[in-house]
Amino acid sequence: KFVVPDGQEKLFVEKDSKIQNAIKIFILCEDHTVGNLVRHQLHRDPEVLFAGYKVPHPLEHKIQFSVKTHEATPPLQCFNNALGHLEAEFDDLIRQLDPATGT
Repeated sequence: KFVVPDGQEKLFVEKDSKIQNAIKIFILCEDHTVGNLVRHQLHRDPEVLFAGYKVPHPLEHKIQFSVKTHEATPPLQCFNNALGHLEAEFDDLIRQLDPATGT
């Protein structure tokens, strides 16, 4: 786990100035592992019209997501939903691997 430097936020959001109903989300101290997981989960959401990510520079541990949704759905809501679904999937995996459950 990368440590966020003092005085910086782990995540920040910008409204896309060129595209309606789209945002850019920046996450510091993360890389392709998180980027690909979240992007893939966003693609499962029928309200999402576009979801992508990039690492702006290979020496910077930062990822930038771009999310565009239908007019009726806020893109940040879809991003939060994607994170929630991923959390549930990982919780399920942990539960299945827990020796106390006998599996």
